[in-house]
Amino acid sequence: MGIQNETTITNVMMWALIGGAVALGACGGAEGEQDEDAQEFADAVPSAAMVDLSEGDDATASSALTARQGLGGPEGRFKAHVEQVRGDLNGLVARTHDVIERIKDEGEVTSATVDGKECRAWDWDGPRAAYRLLVCRESGQVEGIRGQAFGWLIAGRPLGSTDDDAFKAVAAGVGARAEGAGGARGGIGRVGYDFDNLSSLNGEEYRGKIGIGYFSGKKGRKAILGLKEVKKDASSDAFTALYTFERVFGKGGRFTFLTHHDFMARSSTDQSLELGEDSVKEFGRAALAWNAQGKARTAFAACGGTVGQGECVQVRQCWDRAGDVTYGEIAAAGDASWEPSSCGAVDFEVAVPGEGEVEFGGATDGMEIPSGE
Repeated sequence: MGIQNETTITNVMMWALIGGAVALGACGGAEGEQDEDAQEFADAVPSAAMVDLSEGDDATASSALTARQGLGGPEGRFKAHVEQVRGDLNGLVARTHDVIERIKDEGEVTSATVDGKECRAWDWDGPRAAYRLLVCRESGQVEGIRGQAFGWLIAGRPLGSTDDDAFKAVAAGVGARAEGAGGARGGIGRVGYDFDNLSSLNGEEYRGKIGIGYFSGKKGRKAILGLKEVKKDASSDAFTALYTFERVFGKGGRFTFLTHHDFMARSSTDQSLELGEDSVKEFGRAALAWNAQGKARTAFAACGGTVGQGECVQVRQCWDRAGDVTYGEIAAAGDASWEPSSCGAVDFEVAVPGEGEVEFGGATDGMEIPSGE
């Protein structure tokens, strides 16, 4: 999935088209006084909650997707893996937003004009790097965004450096404020994260790039995520994939993703396939949906690995509010089925996603923006 109209986003904000010193030097050179009315600009930058893949405060839905402590057996391992996938991704994104919130809360803000656009810039010295957040009011309508859009960029350089060429862009995007649930701040737009640059500034091990098109409104949240060569630490395999997430408050949600994990094994009695671990990884294309009463269904295709080169099987599982797996089936040919008496109803499609739905080959700074409510 790609950007719908790249010309609508200022080249100052596109890290693929700038050297950090171009945008930041322009802002740094402008004279401005402390700005006490910068909230409109700050609100255009999404919060971590707007791009989060969890169920938030919906306790019933959350319980369906959280592995119970002590839940044993191979049936529960894929469910636990789903939470690991989402938790790892939320954790990576939160690292950048921790920096963003510190900049906005503790940094000094000034006004500036960049490429003829009205902007605000925040400067903050962190423990190991100095950061600058630049937010500029877009002069025209940005496709996919209703209302006034703002382009933004955050970059950092080693603490103590005065060389503008040392700045590295760590996140950039374009977005607008939207009305969230209960009057809270929501938003719509796209954002890209460069963890290669962020980790070089803070000394951590994660790597890769993530792009997210997001909408967070009164009735729920949507996100389309592109991962490119992402690693959570030095020992992890680099991973590229496309994820989609939707949550409707009070109703449930749906999550589709690609994974590379060890979750299939051969039975010791008859060599049939079963959920389990044998130190051989399979690729999984998965869809998960849940309802507000705490029940969930998942359907995934496990391919390669123990299943066999060029071969796939389909797996379906159902989980209840207590966190137990209530139903499971593995089908070597055709579609696996559901058992209505063991599986709660959900209001979202639960079908194995096609390869094109979970494979990512685009640019992380040009994700499609989900439609609003």
